[in-house]
Amino acid sequence: MPLRYTLMLFLVLATSCDPSPTADESQSSAPIAEAEAETPQPDLRTRHSAMFKELRGMVKEMQESGRYDCCIQEPCSHCAMMVGGCSCGEGLRRGEPVCEECALMWIRGLGDEAGVDPKTVRSFLEAERIINAKAAKSAAAHGTHGADHMKHSSKRKRARKKHKK
Repeated sequence: MPLRYTLMLFLVLATSCDPSPTADESQSSAPIAEAEAETPQPDLRTRHSAMFKELRGMVKEMQESGRYDCCIQEPCSHCAMMVGGCSCGEGLRRGEPVCEECALMWIRGLGDEAGVDPKTVRSFLEAERIINAKAAKSAAAHGTHGADHMKHSSKRKRARKKHKK
């Protein structure tokens, strides 16, 4: 008998959990769906144009407030989007790397810092690659191989800690 009651309970629950919407639910969502279908979505070019205009306005505001010191003729977009300010001009004057966009514009001859040789301008990524290449070359010359060197270094540190105790 318990099996019969279990089956009956299951059937009652299964029929009461109908996932189809009620008349009230389907009527209330219909106007929203119709309104979304009627509202024309801007095409990609229009959206891009609006976004670019907004970005240029943001850069101008940051320049006026002293938070945007770019090193190229038309201030970069990269720093505005990624960090909300630009210090490529200040960094370049100290001989430091600049963002990818600024480095590319210097290669194209669009730099805007007097006395800077475009051939010396490096991007952060390029500078990091040079540092990593030098480190790899140094490690190879000393017979260490990156991760292996770190493993041995960690073992030495643990041995020193153990010895101190």
